Amino acid sequence: MLSAGTNDFILNYYDIPTRRQQFNNISAYQDFLLTALQNYIKGTLPGSRIVYADVYETVIDMVNNPQKYGFTETNRGCCGTGFVEVAGLCNSITPTCGSDSQFLFWDCIHPSEATYQNLAKYIESKILSYDITG
Repeated sequence: MLSAGTNDFILNYYDIPTRRQQFNNISAYQDFLLTALQNYIKGTLPGSRIVYADVYETVIDMVNNPQKYGFTETNRGCCGTGFVEVAGLCNSITPTCGSDSQFLFWDCIHPSEATYQNLAKYIESKILSYDITG
Protein backbone atom coordinates (compact mmCIF):
# COMPACT_ATOMS: atom_id res chain seq x y z
CA MET A 1 0.00 0.00 0.00
CA LEU A 2 2.88 2.35 0.61
CA SER A 3 3.83 2.93 -3.00
CA ALA A 4 0.22 2.77 -4.18
CA GLY A 5 -0.81 5.65 -1.93
CA THR A 6 -1.58 9.20 -2.91
CA ASN A 7 1.72 10.34 -1.41
CA ASP A 8 4.81 8.29 -2.01
CA PHE A 9 6.26 8.58 1.49
CA ILE A 10 8.60 5.61 1.43
CA LEU A 11 11.92 6.39 3.01
CA ASN A 12 14.71 3.88 3.00
CA TYR A 13 12.97 0.83 4.43
CA TYR A 14 15.56 -1.42 2.85
CA ASP A 15 18.52 -0.18 4.86
CA ILE A 16 20.23 -3.56 4.88
CA PRO A 17 23.28 -3.15 2.57
CA THR A 18 23.33 -6.79 1.45
CA ARG A 19 19.64 -6.69 0.51
CA ARG A 20 19.24 -3.21 -0.97
CA GLN A 21 20.35 -4.12 -4.51
CA GLN A 22 18.41 -7.36 -4.46
CA PHE A 23 15.01 -5.71 -4.15
CA ASN A 24 14.06 -3.17 -6.78
CA ASN A 25 10.50 -2.76 -5.62
CA ILE A 26 8.14 -3.48 -2.78
CA SER A 27 6.63 -6.53 -4.44
CA ALA A 28 9.99 -8.31 -4.67
CA TYR A 29 10.79 -7.53 -1.05
CA GLN A 30 7.33 -8.63 0.05
CA ASP A 31 7.67 -11.91 -1.86
CA PHE A 32 11.04 -12.51 -0.19
CA LEU A 33 9.57 -11.94 3.28
CA LEU A 34 6.47 -14.03 2.61
CA THR A 35 8.56 -16.93 1.30
CA ALA A 36 10.75 -16.79 4.41
CA LEU A 37 7.67 -16.66 6.66
CA GLN A 38 5.98 -19.49 4.80
CA ASN A 39 9.09 -21.68 5.16
CA TYR A 40 9.29 -20.83 8.86
CA ILE A 41 5.63 -21.72 9.44
CA LYS A 42 5.94 -24.97 7.51
CA GLY A 43 8.91 -25.95 9.66
CA THR A 44 7.37 -24.82 12.93
CA LEU A 45 3.76 -25.88 12.40
CA PRO A 46 3.65 -28.88 10.06
CA GLY A 47 0.30 -29.26 8.32
CA SER A 48 -0.43 -25.53 8.41
CA ARG A 49 -2.08 -24.03 5.35
CA ILE A 50 -1.54 -20.46 4.28
CA VAL A 51 -3.91 -18.45 2.11
CA TYR A 52 -2.14 -15.61 0.32
CA ALA A 53 -4.12 -12.59 -0.86
CA ASP A 54 -2.13 -10.06 -2.89
CA VAL A 55 -3.56 -6.83 -1.51
CA TYR A 56 -0.85 -4.70 -3.14
CA GLU A 57 -1.78 -5.74 -6.68
CA THR A 58 -5.47 -5.39 -5.82
CA VAL A 59 -4.97 -1.76 -4.75
CA ILE A 60 -2.93 -1.11 -7.90
CA ASP A 61 -5.88 -2.51 -9.87
CA MET A 62 -8.18 -0.11 -7.99
CA VAL A 63 -5.93 2.78 -8.99
CA ASN A 64 -5.75 1.68 -12.64
CA ASN A 65 -9.42 0.62 -12.97
CA PRO A 66 -11.34 2.78 -10.50
CA GLN A 67 -14.71 2.39 -12.23
CA LYS A 68 -14.55 -1.38 -11.65
CA TYR A 69 -14.67 -0.68 -7.89
CA GLY A 70 -17.00 2.34 -7.91
CA PHE A 71 -14.28 4.98 -7.44
CA THR A 72 -14.14 8.32 -9.20
CA GLU A 73 -11.07 9.68 -7.39
CA THR A 74 -7.80 7.82 -6.87
CA ASN A 75 -5.24 10.65 -6.79
CA ARG A 76 -6.17 12.38 -3.54
CA GLY A 77 -7.90 11.69 -0.26
CA CYS A 78 -11.42 12.68 0.77
CA CYS A 79 -10.34 14.64 3.86
CA GLY A 80 -9.40 18.30 3.42
CA THR A 81 -7.32 18.95 0.32
CA GLY A 82 -6.54 15.23 0.17
CA PHE A 83 -2.84 15.89 -0.23
CA VAL A 84 -1.47 16.79 3.22
CA GLU A 85 -4.07 16.03 5.87
CA VAL A 86 -3.61 12.74 7.67
CA ALA A 87 -5.02 11.04 10.78
CA GLY A 88 -5.57 13.69 13.49
CA LEU A 89 -5.64 16.50 10.94
CA CYS A 90 -8.84 14.94 9.61
CA ASN A 91 -11.27 16.02 12.30
CA SER A 92 -14.64 17.71 12.83
CA ILE A 93 -13.38 21.07 11.56
CA THR A 94 -11.70 19.70 8.43
CA PRO A 95 -13.98 19.63 5.39
CA THR A 96 -14.48 16.31 3.63
CA CYS A 97 -15.46 15.41 0.10
CA GLY A 98 -19.02 14.37 0.96
CA SER A 99 -18.81 11.30 -1.26
CA ASP A 100 -16.18 9.24 0.51
CA SER A 101 -17.38 5.97 -1.05
CA GLN A 102 -16.10 7.25 -4.40
CA PHE A 103 -12.60 7.93 -3.04
CA LEU A 104 -9.87 5.30 -2.91
CA PHE A 105 -8.19 7.13 -0.01
CA TRP A 106 -9.67 8.73 3.10
CA ASP A 107 -6.70 11.00 3.77
CA CYS A 108 -3.36 11.39 2.03
CA ILE A 109 -2.19 7.95 3.23
CA HIS A 110 -5.02 5.76 4.52
CA PRO A 111 -7.47 3.85 2.32
CA SER A 112 -11.15 4.75 2.54
CA GLU A 113 -13.81 2.52 4.05
CA ALA A 114 -14.92 1.64 0.51
CA THR A 115 -11.38 0.48 -0.29
CA TYR A 116 -11.33 -1.71 2.81
CA GLN A 117 -14.72 -3.16 1.84
CA ASN A 118 -13.39 -4.06 -1.60
CA LEU A 119 -10.27 -5.59 -0.05
CA ALA A 120 -12.38 -7.58 2.42
CA LYS A 121 -14.45 -9.02 -0.46
CA TYR A 122 -11.25 -9.96 -2.30
CA ILE A 123 -9.72 -11.63 0.77
CA GLU A 124 -12.97 -13.46 1.50
CA SER A 125 -13.03 -14.81 -2.07
CA LYS A 126 -9.43 -16.05 -1.68
CA ILE A 127 -10.30 -17.84 1.57
CA LEU A 128 -13.52 -19.36 0.23
CA SER A 129 -11.80 -20.59 -2.93
CA TYR A 130 -8.92 -22.19 -0.99
CA ASP A 131 -8.75 -25.94 -1.49
CA ILE A 132 -8.59 -27.40 2.03
CA THR A 133 -7.97 -30.90 0.70
CA GLY A 134 -4.60 -30.32 -0.75
